[in-house]
Amino acid sequence: MTAQIHVVDDDPDFRDALSWLFDSRGHQVAAWPGGDAFLAMARSLPPDWGHAVVLLDIRMAPLSGLTTFEKLKELACPWPVLFLTGHGDVSMAVTAVKNGAWDFLEKPFQNNVLVDKVEQALVAAQSLVGESADLQRLRQAGLA
Repeated sequence: MTAQIHVVDDDPDFRDALSWLFDSRGHQVAAWPGGDAFLAMARSLPPDWGHAVVLLDIRMAPLSGLTTFEKLKELACPWPVLFLTGHGDVSMAVTAVKNGAWDFLEKPFQNNVLVDKVEQALVAAQSLVGESADLQRLRQAGLA
């Protein structure tokens, strides 16, 4: 399964810019206008999540990025989440990282810094998929 980058942001211009950035670097991108649409897709996935990374804006309406993140965690989604924050939302982003988010970046950010962080998260996501597959095989063999 190909790794995917999910861009969840209510600003269509920002979504398009990030989609273009990652597409130009050879990544598969899916863009979502808000948490509701993204979560509906996530709920429809089979138990094998594959590997992906989520870029999540903190300030969205009606469902905030933090609420979207909490609901994603309730689904036991293993994907690393990177928060993108502006408007002085750094304290909220720090709280999100303490609650399990991969990282956060303040808007505006340098494209290369974002791409590097996402690629690091994709590597981590791939290793998580491998670990969970190994654990599933151990459980099936009655060893875990």
